[in-house]
Amino acid sequence: MVIRWRRGAAVLALAILAAALAAVLPAGPGYAADSADLAVTVTGTNPGVPGETVTWAATVTNRGPSVARDVALTLAVPLVAGESLRPATSTIGPCSVTPAGAVSCDLGDLAVTGAIRVTAVQVLSVDRTDPPSATATVVTTTPDPGTADNSATAKSALHPVADLWLTQHAEGTNVVLGDPVTLVLTLVNLGPSTIPAGTKVTETLPVTVTYTPSGSSSGCTGPGPQVTCVLNQPLPVGGRAGTTLVLRAMAMSSGGLTYSATATPPDAVSDPDPGNNKAAAANPIGPQADVGITTSGGTDGVAAGTSTSFTYTVGNDGPGTATGVTASEVLPAGLRFDSSASGCTAAGQTVTCPPIDSLPAGANRSLVVTVQVDPAMSAGTVVRTVRVSSSGVEDPNGSNQTGYAPIEITRPANVALSAGRVGTAPAVGGQVTYELTVRNLGPATATGVTVTDRLPAEVTLGSATVPGGTCTVAGELHTCTLAGSLTPDSTATVTVTGTVTGAASDATLTDRGYATANESEPDPSDNEATTSEIVQAGSAPDQGRPHPVTVGLNAGTGLRWLTWAGGGTVLFGLVLLVLAGRRMVLTRSARTGGPLPPRG
Repeated sequence: MVIRWRRGAAVLALAILAAALAAVLPAGPGYAADSADLAVTVTGTNPGVPGETVTWAATVTNRGPSVARDVALTLAVPLVAGESLRPATSTIGPCSVTPAGAVSCDLGDLAVTGAIRVTAVQVLSVDRTDPPSATATVVTTTPDPGTADNSATAKSALHPVADLWLTQHAEGTNVVLGDPVTLVLTLVNLGPSTIPAGTKVTETLPVTVTYTPSGSSSGCTGPGPQVTCVLNQPLPVGGRAGTTLVLRAMAMSSGGLTYSATATPPDAVSDPDPGNNKAAAANPIGPQADVGITTSGGTDGVAAGTSTSFTYTVGNDGPGTATGVTASEVLPAGLRFDSSASGCTAAGQTVTCPPIDSLPAGANRSLVVTVQVDPAMSAGTVVRTVRVSSSGVEDPNGSNQTGYAPIEITRPANVALSAGRVGTAPAVGGQVTYELTVRNLGPATATGVTVTDRLPAEVTLGSATVPGGTCTVAGELHTCTLAGSLTPDSTATVTVTGTVTGAASDATLTDRGYATANESEPDPSDNEATTSEIVQAGSAPDQGRPHPVTVGLNAGTGLRWLTWAGGGTVLFGLVLLVLAGRRMVLTRSARTGGPLPPRG
């Protein structure tokens, strides 16, 4: 039997073969039609408190089927007057932040099932009235088959929180029937949020006192024995709003007249300490000494894990000399008494200073106390409360016997990363082990500590572990998170092992690690660590037998094709044969195997 293929038939056969290969092999460079379905989600602290912070977390995930190349994320955080963004970071490196609230992060390549988290902290204005929001958008140079989930927006419900403080005092001594009585009520907002208009004060009068609208503050209504005053403007943080009631006494009881008042913020505002919303006053009888106290220090913020000093200033506005004057303070949780140059001591959280035997009118005395801030103390505003009392002389003004000072607690934690190769040097076909050690340089305790390691492309992952934590792996990228917190000066070590499979001798392998925490980072320059080494000669792959080459077709297939050295030369020779010959004849004699017949 003789079979002849002329040139047209040969070309047709080759075309059919090419079409068959094209149907099986993916197109494009490296035999792969790459695509990567990226998705992004955003979450934020909820609710958001004006004057506090909202932490936005955007997470980018690659759903495959291919590695996503040159991934970039932007996070848009609209800011109002008085707001800012703190430095932002991802789990693999720092991001850039603009004053307008735009965060940009170059995330590099992201393997299938890989995830990278970007964190940005927004400092809310004390006056903010609308809910804060953030929008994240992710892009890649790899074709994305579904872009609907490449952008996401989150909002944080707004909930003002403000510590309202009320004091009052009565003016007038030895009030008799028909004498005018003046009550001065003072409201102070200790923050952290501005209180909108609508704060209410209710004053309860003695039954022998009649309310007089003339000369009283606007917004106050009677007739008594309860008088209600409503503020018609917002009360800013640290601001004072005075409400004055003018009252006329109709009778006098022995021992003087007493008054009580209660303040209530609008319903939309939470008050963390309603105990200081009440105040009492009385018209004194006999000698008087107006003793008051103020406190200062720590106005620029105090970092957790550090110490700071406060000053108590005790004064006497007269008219008489005050005796037995004592200053004290109940420290908020998280603050601990350290020392006092003025001789003050502490029993638990209560600090008490030595009594001042005599304090003349117009004199004052300063007392200094040093406290330590717990490294684990939460960030935010705490209110310090100081008090003064005296004995022997009546104080006509109780409003200044208590002093309040809001202190901002910050939580900087400097996490530093070091890395190195342990065990045998990297060699072709051998195992390599990297250790990455994260240390908290303080001053605050670090929480949510995460170490992300990107192995060299030539190393396949064997394992990734961290004591007391968990690790996830996606291609070259693995992320290890500590389960607990990292106290100042303590460390945790991540161990990563792999096998050198795709590197030749004398090639350089570079392993890169990056460490982050939930706290603000005072020194990002030491968050990254790299290890670079030259591959040593090892058991080189056998060139005489086929070696698998992975080609990504779709998620999870891991299709492998066998390629042989010299296969390209054979294919090239076939092409030359087709182009050079005018016809190709394939002859097979089924019976005789004799010579080919001449062309007819």
